[in-house]
Amino acid sequence: MTLKLFLIISLTFVFLSRANSQADSALKTNTKIVLAQQLIDLTGSVNTRYQANRVEILKSIMKAANIPEHNRSKVTAQLNAFFDKYQPIEEYKKTFANVYANEFSEQELRKLIEFYNSPTGKKLTSKYPDLLQKAMQISESAVQDHLEELQTIISDGVKE
Repeated sequence: MTLKLFLIISLTFVFLSRANSQADSALKTNTKIVLAQQLIDLTGSVNTRYQANRVEILKSIMKAANIPEHNRSKVTAQLNAFFDKYQPIEEYKKTFANVYANEFSEQELRKLIEFYNSPTGKKLTSKYPDLLQKAMQISESAVQDHLEELQTIISDGVKE
């Protein structure tokens, strides 16, 4: 009887300690996700990326589908509704919060939040859209300067 009681108590203890370990792990993960969401909201970079991606996707669709100019505003509204339905910004943020939580430790997330709350971090956040735009202009300029070579590479690739 004592052995049976000992086994039951031991198994109960093992079960409870595993449950507590899993709960601790989930709590740490939840803490990291909450911190990642704070970082995302603080920097606004995911919003900026989301909007920039959407603009680029819309441009690509318009060009690839050869949508006439007079239909573009209607199609843009329909496509925006489509993206809002299937990839709303809040879901996009949750996805990135998980990515950040996987890539950064809790301590790193806290330090990033501290940085982005500093004057330098706030300046970086406010300048980020302009910096991104300038980087895209530099890239576009580099492509434009060598457009003929790029077109040759693409047309050769299509021929093969």
